[in-house]
Amino acid sequence: MPAAAVGAAARRMREAGRMALLFGRGVLEHPKAAELVQAIENLAWALESMVAGEIVNQITVPEETAIWARVALDRMLEIK
Repeated sequence: MPAAAVGAAARRMREAGRMALLFGRGVLEHPKAAELVQAIENLAWALESMVAGEIVNQITVPEETAIWARVALDRMLEIK
């Protein structure tokens, strides 16, 4: 789909009060699109905060849970 057509489709959806997400050359329309956009924005904020050295939304768990969570993460990262 040409970029102009994607832009026109997104504009029509916006005017109709609907949410459009643009991924590459396609348009994704979904009832939960607004929630997805919010989640992506929250993720971007959290990652930008981490890069800036700020801790946000810190989660603490018991030590044993942390140990096994680290083992699980290490195993997942080893998978090729």
